[in-house]
Amino acid sequence: MNSKIPIIVTLIILVSVVFLAWQYRLPITGSFLGWVQLQRLRQAGAEPDYINPLTQEETFEGIALSPVWAFDVINGAGKVGHLPQFHNTSVEMRDESLYIVQHPDPDFGHENPTALPMSEQYNNAALVGFQGFQPTPAEDVLVQCDMQASPNFYGSAGFVVQPLGTLTPDGLFKGRFGNGAFDLFGITLLGPESSVFGASGATVQLAANWWPIKAQTLPGVDITQSHSYRLRLRWLDRRNWLGVIHVDGQEMTRMTLPPFGPLEVQIWGDNYLLSTHHNVPDIRFQNGETKWIRFTDVAVWTEAR
Repeated sequence: MNSKIPIIVTLIILVSVVFLAWQYRLPITGSFLGWVQLQRLRQAGAEPDYINPLTQEETFEGIALSPVWAFDVINGAGKVGHLPQFHNTSVEMRDESLYIVQHPDPDFGHENPTALPMSEQYNNAALVGFQGFQPTPAEDVLVQCDMQASPNFYGSAGFVVQPLGTLTPDGLFKGRFGNGAFDLFGITLLGPESSVFGASGATVQLAANWWPIKAQTLPGVDITQSHSYRLRLRWLDRRNWLGVIHVDGQEMTRMTLPPFGPLEVQIWGDNYLLSTHHNVPDIRFQNGETKWIRFTDVAVWTEAR
């Protein structure tokens, strides 16, 4: 019997599966790429002797942002702008708070949702900073952010930790390994039209290479009221971390995640419409009346174990 036949058949099947997954966007494509990224992060691991920065905090009390923020990005109409306003999105500091405000987009119906390098219908503002923290065997890292969404909130907003250098000031994703991946862990507030794997409202999410890996609703949390959200990141071993989520001082859930290495924090507000059908994420965009997300305090610090 020719031993090459099984190899050829296997290759044909593999190529066929990859082609069908790409052609019809089957969940195997995103799930597999997400799984590959998880393994890459675990293989890279984290440095146990890492030295963390001193405590960093933003209270939004002044007339300008503090130096803890490395840069900001505002997306609109397929282009990138910066604070304080671009396209239909503005970032406002008032009442010792930072507001990301999105107004109705008058051109929304004429913009192309599939345009590259980003959708012309994508409206977003993000601030990236608090760079250089990571948990170690000796220290936990704590990230705290107070948030409140407007009563008519739609889209998504929140704060996450991501590998240092994930996003560049020109709005492009570089990723930890230079592969354009977006790996994140943190709190995502979703409008009532959105859900990820059945999770909606106030959620905690882990994603690898853009693909949602885990998502949980934080029960009993009204996103239109001000709440203090806290992530405690704890070293388990070189290839695994633990995320402990508190809301208003009460522990809500725990989630294991791969080590991201040195971190940065992103806060944002956008007009995503997120849903999952048969475990396949579906991303669209919304346009509504003026809405906002309010941040009143952001802080990152370490705590000895």
